[in-house]
Amino acid sequence: MTGAALDAYLGNLAAGGSADLLFEMRLTVRGTRHYGGLPALAGALGITHEAIKSAGGLGILKITTDLKITTEGRYFEPAANGDGHLAVIVPVYEINSDGGAVLVDLVASRIDAPSRTWIRTGYARALGSWNADAIRDATPIWRLPSDPPLPVLMLYRTPLSWLRAACDGTCIINSTWAEYVLGGIGRVQPEDDGHARDLHRELTGRPTRLPQIVVPQERAA
Repeated sequence: MTGAALDAYLGNLAAGGSADLLFEMRLTVRGTRHYGGLPALAGALGITHEAIKSAGGLGILKITTDLKITTEGRYFEPAANGDGHLAVIVPVYEINSDGGAVLVDLVASRIDAPSRTWIRTGYARALGSWNADAIRDATPIWRLPSDPPLPVLMLYRTPLSWLRAACDGTCIINSTWAEYVLGGIGRVQPEDDGHARDLHRELTGRPTRLPQIVVPQERAA
């Protein structure tokens, strides 16, 4: 992948062309070479090889974030001329009717602002949505008092914390989709008390039956 190819691609974007997510994901993987390769970058971030495999990939890219902000989220683009902010990029896949995985979006977390996320196309709802689906499938609609406790879906505030937890659980990217992602799930456990309060505030007043928020246990020192 040459600099000329990147320049041509960015020029096409500037002229109103569509994003090529596969091309951009290859850019992110190539970008890890500047930091010792993907294994070195993952080690520095506290992310395992298994987590990268579960997420469907991982990369790093300089991005421009001074773009539109809509109800779907904040958008980013690859930065030109090596400018921009360094960000970790995670792909978002959806399963089509044939059972195949389709790349629909990229999620960016700036190294200097991991609590904020940016999206590329606007299709990202959550990372680890398959975990939410599995918990939903295991959650009965009707229960007796003697039944065992409902399964708990772990929730993570940022893509990096989700990756560091080996992709066990879900990270909601677009809060407007929280009701859709969590509907039908009996219990969820956020990362910490602050995350629990934010989630409660976000879900208050939603018409769909929503999960009980389990207060996280204080971690041992």
